[in-house]
Order: sequence, then C-alpha cells, then structure tokens
Amino acid sequence: RRALDILNSSGVQVINNLVAPAAQQVLLHVRFAEVDRSILRNLSSDLRAQNPHRFD
Repeated sequence: RRALDILNSSGVQVINNLVAPAAQQVLLHVRFAEVDRSILRNLSSDLRAQNPHRFD
C-alpha cells in the first residue's frame, strides 16, 4: 500500500490487479491445567484401590 501511495504521488499511474483471498479465521477454545505428577499418581492409586478390576 505504501509503495502504491509513493508511486501515485510521483505521477506514475499504477494498475493494481492483485486480489488477495480473505483471511481464514479459526476460533479456538483452549484450557490449560497444571498437574503435579505425585498428586496424579496418588489419585490413580486411589482409583485403582476403589475399583481394582476396572483398570485392567
């Protein structure tokens, strides 16, 4: 755009046939969670103790 303005101000006629596609937009919903490994291991052990056959 700036180059076009400079050329037009100097008297040069510019024909711009450039067509750019519309930008594609993506909507993201992101969640982050921080989990301590030792807490996760304890939770896993507790679940296995309550339901020993479910996690085989």
